[in-house]
Order: sequence, then structure tokens, then C-alpha cells
Amino acid sequence: LGPEAFWHTRQCFAASLAATSVAAYLLGIGDRHLDNFLLDLHSSEVVAIDFGYSFGIGALLPIPELVPFRLTGFLLSALQPLAGPRAHGTFRNSLEEVLSRCRARSGLLLDACSLFIREPLLDWTAESRRRGNNDIDFLPKKRLHFLRLRLQGKHPAAILLEELRETPHTWVKEQLKMEGAGLEDIV
Repeated sequence: LGPEAFWHTRQCFAASLAATSVAAYLLGIGDRHLDNFLLDLHSSEVVAIDFGYSFGIGALLPIPELVPFRLTGFLLSALQPLAGPRAHGTFRNSLEEVLSRCRARSGLLLDACSLFIREPLLDWTAESRRRGNNDIDFLPKKRLHFLRLRLQGKHPAAILLEELRETPHTWVKEQLKMEGAGLEDIV
């Protein structure tokens, strides 16, 4: 590869990583370890796989996922030196652009995701029953509520706090009750 082709390849990688990160944040897609990313060797675009932890379900795990999307040191190193110390450049610009466009067209995203109210995931139906809630639409509506908050630009830590309050795990509830639990200070 020549220098121009290498630069273009990294730009495509950074832009697709940003788009994937925005999708993971908005749709609450968890379990974003490096084995759940593929790389298209022709276009250098990131391809996300394995969406088992979607719509913020990761916050309900026994050890909740707390990050809005995965941006590891390994991924950051692939953006260097062009991105600077805080992932500026193509990654950040693309992240802002994709998020802005999603927010501008939030109705389209919410309509597409509302299919999950009519056809809820089996996990959601089981969770509604486990909670003793006969309304199987309860959990899908709650998941769409969190998507709506993300699209409206509510602070990610405030959304996470609200998601964590839904946990069935006692130790998480106890941590949230403790003074100075941490997230409240961010919001």
C-alpha cells in the first residue's frame, strides 16, 4: 500500500468504527469484545456481529455492562497518530455526524424498533413473566424508552442509572443506594 491508500484505509476504518459505536450506544448493544467485530479486508470497514445483548440488556446482567460502547486501547491505537490523544479526527467527526443524523431522523429509528413491541424477543417475554408482569409489552416499551432518551440526548450516565434501577440483582441495587455511588456525580 502506498501512503495515500493507507491513509484512505484508516479513514474508512475510523468512520465505520464510529458508525458501529453509535449504533451500539443507541441500541444498547453490549458484549462488544474484539471477537464480536469483523474487519472487511477490502473496504477496511468494521462489521459488528453477535447482537445477543441488545437494547440495554447488558445493564441487567449479574455484573452489569457500564460502557456505552467499546473503545479499547487496541482500537484507539489503530486510529493513531492521526486521531491525536483523545480520538479526534475522523473517528470523532464521524461519531458526531452519525449521532446527529440519527437524532435528526429519530422517528424512523423508533418506528423500526417499535416492531419489537409487536414481536418481543423471547428473553423480554420471559423477563416480564419473571417480574410477575402480565403485560408482555412492558419490557419492549421500556427498552424503546431508553432508545428515545438516547436519541433526545439525555446524559448517558443518567440513562445508565435508570437502566440499572431495573436490575433484579440485589448487590447492584445496594450499590445504587449507597451515598456517593458515583454515577449521580457525573449527571
